[in-house]
Amino acid sequence: MRKADIEKAIIQLMVDEEEIRNRARKLKEMERKETEEGGSSYSDLTALLDELMALETSKQEYAAH
Repeated sequence: MRKADIEKAIIQLMVDEEEIRNRARKLKEMERKETEEGGSSYSDLTALLDELMALETSKQEYAAH
């Protein structure tokens, strides 16, 4: 393997690493926005909790009769 080939491979690895870091930053920001109030994940979780609480209330009302 020639010196130039090794240098090229190292430079490519450095570029790939920076691209991976940039992608990770973008994904982190997307995740943060989705879990904030009003975000899609936050809304979905809130809806699930509302359904579970309604189900529990229905079960309690049924058991009381």
